[in-house]
Amino acid sequence: MLYVSGISSNAIAIYATRKATRSRCFQTPPTTPGALTTVLTRVKFLPGYAASFQEAALSNAGLFFTLTALELARLNGLDTPEARRTWVDETYSERQIAMPARMLDVDLAWDAIHRCLGDGSLEEDTGQYPLRLAVLGGKRIGTDPGLIIRLKTPDEVQMVANMAGGISHDIFRKCYFALPVQDFLIAPNEADFQYSWTHFQQMQRFYENAAQSGEYVVFTAYQ
Repeated sequence: MLYVSGISSNAIAIYATRKATRSRCFQTPPTTPGALTTVLTRVKFLPGYAASFQEAALSNAGLFFTLTALELARLNGLDTPEARRTWVDETYSERQIAMPARMLDVDLAWDAIHRCLGDGSLEEDTGQYPLRLAVLGGKRIGTDPGLIIRLKTPDEVQMVANMAGGISHDIFRKCYFALPVQDFLIAPNEADFQYSWTHFQQMQRFYENAAQSGEYVVFTAYQ
């Protein structure tokens, strides 16, 4: 709905609420808002849901990675859901330790960010171009029902960086509080707005850096 010319108890509550929300969005078994460890434990032991402890910990969290052409070729060469899941887990672990600047974890804020940059929904191809590319837009890699991977080319990264970089606190706030409750499933509120805005600012910087380096960007999230 955009038209552009250490963990605190607050964060734990937001995480738990969003975890339950994402579960309802993707028709996975529901979770009950509560402590962070409780939520992760419930997700971890859902039969057939998480293929690894790493996947359980990342469940529904949104991750951005920058990729060189060579790294993208390796990803495109993976032909099974299991191989792509392993790639996400290994890339996450590797970047955390050795290349943190080439990764961004937006936790569960990707949902609100995509909605704010689009038309308020989780549709991939609606909303203003190129902003709709930032999260769920772009080329699909794989058709795995439990894993989202979306690719943005260097040209698309540059366009997203240019337009998203111009979105101010006031614009984002206006879009966030205009989100339809019946679609967003939780009533927009101040704490969740601050959570979403903080991660959006991180995403702005991530895209700016990726554009400067001329790399590809992929967004991933376990469903």
